[in-house]
Amino acid sequence: AYTNWMLNFDSSFLYYKTIPIYTEKTTTAKKPVAAPVTLLQFFPEGGDLVQQIESLVAFKATDTKGLPVKVSGDIVDTKGAKITSFNTEHDGMGKFLLKSEPGVQYKAVWKDAAGKQQQSNLPAAKPKGIVMAAYQVADAIQFTIKRQEDGAADYPSVTIVVQSQQQMVYQAVANLTNSSGVRASIPMENIATGIVQITVFSNDNKPLAERIL
Repeated sequence: AYTNWMLNFDSSFLYYKTIPIYTEKTTTAKKPVAAPVTLLQFFPEGGDLVQQIESLVAFKATDTKGLPVKVSGDIVDTKGAKITSFNTEHDGMGKFLLKSEPGVQYKAVWKDAAGKQQQSNLPAAKPKGIVMAAYQVADAIQFTIKRQEDGAADYPSVTIVVQSQQQMVYQAVANLTNSSGVRASIPMENIATGIVQITVFSNDNKPLAERIL
């Protein structure tokens, strides 16, 4: 249960409830037990994978009831060459780093809870874009913004907007003309406890990347 507005924030605030359904038995014959199904989802930090920029990719493995499942496997390229490995760290979730190359479709080759090998395609990387990473330290939020080495003409500068409880608490313009990346900190002394939404906008006010903490 949720409202459309709640989809802008952390999915842990959505309401979940399992409802068992009982039916009257009509036969005593045993039915074959279906193999457990595991769903594997990928979440590039900031929203998208961008070609030639290293990104942190989070993943979440669940069964059909939404309960966490342990998985492990490898990320491989179009030719089947191993790029990196991954495994769940907590509650079916984990992360890995990936630098997407042009013309390559990456996929995960992994084993589900029953030990059966599965394959899942990763989201396709955008040919152009911005990658953002953010994390919290003791008294600040630190973030980095990167563009491609040849992307100065596409993204000479970007605007960073930070919101908390639907109120803007920080805004800055990052100059990317002479550098492909910038790093900055946002003091937390004036930010209330709760979810912080960081959005990167282009010069024509189009959102390029977004992160919540």
